[in-house]
Amino acid sequence: MIIVLAAIFVIALIGLRPRKFANGCNTDYLSKDNTICLLGIFAVLIFISHFTNFIPKESLGVLDKPSVFITGNLGQLMVAPFLFFSGYGIHQQYKLRGKEYSRHIPKYRMLKVYLMFILCWLLFAIVALYKNYDFSVADYLLSLVAIRDIGNTGWYVFVTIVLYLTTYVSIKIFHNHKAFIFYQAILILLFYVLLNKAGWGPHWYNTMLSYFLGICFSYWKDKFDKLTKTRLATIITFLISGVLLFVFFYVFPNYTTLNTDFDYACLNLFFDLCIVCFLKLFSFKSKILTVLGKNVFWIYMLQML
Repeated sequence: MIIVLAAIFVIALIGLRPRKFANGCNTDYLSKDNTICLLGIFAVLIFISHFTNFIPKESLGVLDKPSVFITGNLGQLMVAPFLFFSGYGIHQQYKLRGKEYSRHIPKYRMLKVYLMFILCWLLFAIVALYKNYDFSVADYLLSLVAIRDIGNTGWYVFVTIVLYLTTYVSIKIFHNHKAFIFYQAILILLFYVLLNKAGWGPHWYNTMLSYFLGICFSYWKDKFDKLTKTRLATIITFLISGVLLFVFFYVFPNYTTLNTDFDYACLNLFFDLCIVCFLKLFSFKSKILTVLGKNVFWIYMLQML
């Protein structure tokens, strides 16, 4: 795994370029072309994480430990960028098209994700039936709506579609952006509490805040750009976010009794800020990472086969 990790690191390093800050014009750092390469990197990290989970610890070699250390420490935060950019992108479209954009969400967001999920589900169902896995009829039926797994990673699809639904409802009800964001926060919080109280695992809900953070960042992006209009200001913001990320990652869990949900919410916030600042400082240009980024969903869903 260290070879894969090293290869991705070298590819990313080769394609890395400093971004210009001339006259404060560095504002397109979250363009699709720039973010898709980063998502390609996280897709590989998730693949490594899932792959090493199937290998007994005693079978892992010395060269495997760096990749296990990185993916093990990142944990669910590897998923955070996907939700953050999803929330950011959907609100950018809302700002551009207004309330009319709500008509596109069911078809081009929710249905698109679900149809891709169904194709993956069919493959997993065929494999499960062929190998006589011990799944009940209920398992197959509930996995169709992504609330139970038959080997695939249904939780991410379920959470994504419900988050899109909260955005659709919020846009339909409110015309004002501030009211939309407030109502969006309420709906996501309710969804969070429901999953928590229902006893579903933390991985179902502990990164969904990143989706809302992406929406908020889209709304307040102009203010952030004014705050970080120079390279130095961006570096300082990056360093502050990195220090706070370290504090909530290592210090608080080990030396305090801070509420875990609040702790992970802060991790989402500062991790997403670090990524944003990094993308404002550097751009990616890599055909390999672009291909990986464009096929993130298939890599994420089919790797468990």
